[in-house]
Amino acid sequence: MGRHKAGPFGQSNHKHKTGGHRPKGTINKESRGRKISQQGSVSGSIGTKLSKDARKCKASQIRRRKVEADSKVKESLGRDDKPPVLVSLVTLGGTTPANELIQHLSTVDETITSTKLGLAQYFRIPRLKMRLGFLSPSTEILEDVLNSLKVTDVVCLVWPMSGELSPKEELLISSMLAHGIPTTINLVFNNEKQLSAKQRDLQWNNLKKTIGRYSIPMEKLLKMETPSDGLKLLRLLVDCKKKKLLVQQRHAHMLVERLSTDNANENKGVCTLLASGYVRGLAWNVNNLVHLPGLGEFQVSQIYRHEDPITVKGNEKPIDQNGQLVAEAQPTKQESLQAEIIPDPNEGEQILLDEDLKRKEEDLFVAPEKKKLPKGTSSYQAAWILESDEEEREGSEDEDEDEENEDQDSEADQINDDVDLKSGDESDVAEEREPMEDDVAETELGDDENNEIDMDEAAEFSRQRQNERWPDEIDTPMDTPAHIRFQKYRGLKSFKNSPWDANENLPYNYARIFKFHNFNKTKKNVLKNSKHDEVGETVLPGKFITLRIEAVPISYLATIREEAPLVLYSLLPHEQKMSVVNMVIRKHPSCKTPILNNSELLFYVGFRKFEAQALFSQHGLGDKFKMERYLPTTGPCVATVFAPITYPPATVLVFHKTPDGNQQLAATGLLLDNNPDRIVLKRIVLSGHPFKINKRSAIVRYMFFSRDDVEWFKPVELHTPSGRRGHIKMAIGTHGHMKCRFDQQLNAQDAVMMNLYKRVFPKWSYSAYLSNDRPKTTTSKKEVVAAMEE
Repeated sequence: MGRHKAGPFGQSNHKHKTGGHRPKGTINKESRGRKISQQGSVSGSIGTKLSKDARKCKASQIRRRKVEADSKVKESLGRDDKPPVLVSLVTLGGTTPANELIQHLSTVDETITSTKLGLAQYFRIPRLKMRLGFLSPSTEILEDVLNSLKVTDVVCLVWPMSGELSPKEELLISSMLAHGIPTTINLVFNNEKQLSAKQRDLQWNNLKKTIGRYSIPMEKLLKMETPSDGLKLLRLLVDCKKKKLLVQQRHAHMLVERLSTDNANENKGVCTLLASGYVRGLAWNVNNLVHLPGLGEFQVSQIYRHEDPITVKGNEKPIDQNGQLVAEAQPTKQESLQAEIIPDPNEGEQILLDEDLKRKEEDLFVAPEKKKLPKGTSSYQAAWILESDEEEREGSEDEDEDEENEDQDSEADQINDDVDLKSGDESDVAEEREPMEDDVAETELGDDENNEIDMDEAAEFSRQRQNERWPDEIDTPMDTPAHIRFQKYRGLKSFKNSPWDANENLPYNYARIFKFHNFNKTKKNVLKNSKHDEVGETVLPGKFITLRIEAVPISYLATIREEAPLVLYSLLPHEQKMSVVNMVIRKHPSCKTPILNNSELLFYVGFRKFEAQALFSQHGLGDKFKMERYLPTTGPCVATVFAPITYPPATVLVFHKTPDGNQQLAATGLLLDNNPDRIVLKRIVLSGHPFKINKRSAIVRYMFFSRDDVEWFKPVELHTPSGRRGHIKMAIGTHGHMKCRFDQQLNAQDAVMMNLYKRVFPKWSYSAYLSNDRPKTTTSKKEVVAAMEE
């Protein structure tokens, strides 16, 4: 029978002797991912847990540090030699106007004195030894509300007791939350006293639920019924914890209280702008550039300091016109206005096509014949379709030109999006398949000329739905060889792992931008050095100063509205330089309009506002990203634009201009990075039909229409929607038939597809001169810079 041997379940090995100490495995199991500092004792030895007294001591130290940090923030606001606490009052639901609320607060204490300075109403409160300033931006203008949020310390939302808001006010709250709001206090003013106590308590609880539904941080919810409630509100505004926005913590900024001009030059159209106000945030460095909203960056020559016009003691003094010169810019240390690089055309290896080569390429294209229109097409639709066909032919010619200038892959790609989605010709698609329900959306509108805008929207909706059904799928043109039509595209073995050189065939615009060798290290050094400026070149926060901003266009004053808050920002190093900015955005639920790739959009990025055409791409991991033809309705995507450098994190708001001229909130998100090496690939999918299948082999047609095209694309891998992979074995005949072999047998209902990729770049369309704010003048930014140099 043999000798019995113990099995694995019966044997009992001796435990390893660890010498009286715990092994590393036991220590890791007990720590469960916590840091060693929390597991060690007071002396720092590993292996012994903190005692009860040590834990209490450590908790008290952490609590003491937080209290000290909060006290520093409180001491930096409201008192003399400190900027006054600025409060923004936003009234919702048609409640009492903000002006009446400010007037009511001024009467809650006899010692309060009120002074109007610029747009803000300032209170001196001797009892609290503080100064408060109130702003009341109009809720009808979203830009005014956002500008006030950037400079205020506390936001006071005045709610109606019913809690019912209009759709426009709901959009306003959504925009404020996406932009970022500082410390928030919720308030109910002028409560209805005719209701019973039970009804008022019920409304009060419903209002709390409404505020929670909007995800608004509810620090406090106060009632304003008696003067004591008003005094309680003032105490809360003074003593509450101030949570500043990141843009307020990183930049020196100023709410302009007084604005004037000096040294106006009518011939050159420039002047010296004098802006006065309190310094907030960091110390203001005279050598740094200043950002004027809607215009751009300019240099500051001098800073004058004035006596504080509003003091807690009440010693009111008029603002002296001259002031005391406290800082003057030094040419050796002053930041340059250079925003882009002027490339040398003799450097680099990029080749520009001459006119003869362009004519040769244009000769390869033959204009397609006009097809018959579908039945039921109106006269307006016929004209619209014919015009679109002409644009498509012009777009295809522009796309095949290899010009490496600022218009490369911009207009052609935008027009060819429609060409790809409509398979090269709308009439061809109409003849090959019957119109579906979604496709006849625009024919149902009839011949009414008043529905012109609706016709365009319906056509855009139809294209977006086609792109969702058949993403990136197009038909090979029959009148143009495929290897010429798609000569810029290439195949990839693996979209994730196949290499793609980020510096290959860059356009001319990439020679104009700046790129950092190590952006994260540069950002860390800039933010660290911004808090340690030299004495004699900076002005501390809380001082009332006047900035002399040089070479500002005279026409800029005509674009400033008196009731709009004007906020100036001091730029950090390199923030005036152009680069490629990537932003992660998500379409807002209120936006139902399809937004095409490379559409003109309005961006609010941090403290900047500019117009640009964004390039949409997928957001994910890897080094290559597929282009999106439309802004996705669900999920995030990345918008890439040419814009000045901005250090993340920063909030992003995207607005789309409607045909009637209004601005619609399209998307919200955050700044991702400043990376010109982001590779965005445009994909096209060529499809064919297998009409003879023999096990793993199949004969495919309708993908190409010439033998040369089959031989040209022979190395590219094929695939099917069911997951089959294959290659082209040989060409059959002269009409584009080809024999293919796959890894498994094909299904008769499968379609054979081929993916081709081409790198696309954003279009240089950045404009700080906004169309709504841009003055009608011939003075350009180049002329302003030239005048500054003189």
